[in-house]
Amino acid sequence: MKKIKIKSRLGEIEIDPQTTIIFERGILGFPDLKKYVLIDLDPSSPLKLLQSLEDETIGFVVTNPIIFKPDYGIKIKRNDLEEIGITNPKQILSLVIVHVPKNPEEMTANLKGPIIINSKLRKGKQLVLDQTDYELKYRLLPKMKKAANDK
Repeated sequence: MKKIKIKSRLGEIEIDPQTTIIFERGILGFPDLKKYVLIDLDPSSPLKLLQSLEDETIGFVVTNPIIFKPDYGIKIKRNDLEEIGITNPKQILSLVIVHVPKNPEEMTANLKGPIIINSKLRKGKQLVLDQTDYELKYRLLPKMKKAANDK
């Protein structure tokens, strides 16, 4: 498939249009933006950019929460799985939105609002968890430093 050029927060980049992920309900706060692509920020970084194809100014830094919180586990309701066509747990790509302030030491992840993506059908949905043991602003760098020191 021919690649297309899009404008993003990273500048102009080429993407394969077949990698588009559809969020039928959008992302919280952006219900009208339905089409996104997942872009590697740096091959060695666990952070990615979930970039809107409909508004070049909208992109969310995301990561796999297991990297920072190995015991992170979410209970996904059957209707949420059905909504994006998941029939096999291996199809699930789970991500969380990361807030990167000016001081990277204060970087946090929203563990209460994970994004699930059907990696086969390329459909996504943001969940709002009832689980009270997860934080809206989970500090990432202290956890990364601890994990590095434990090795």
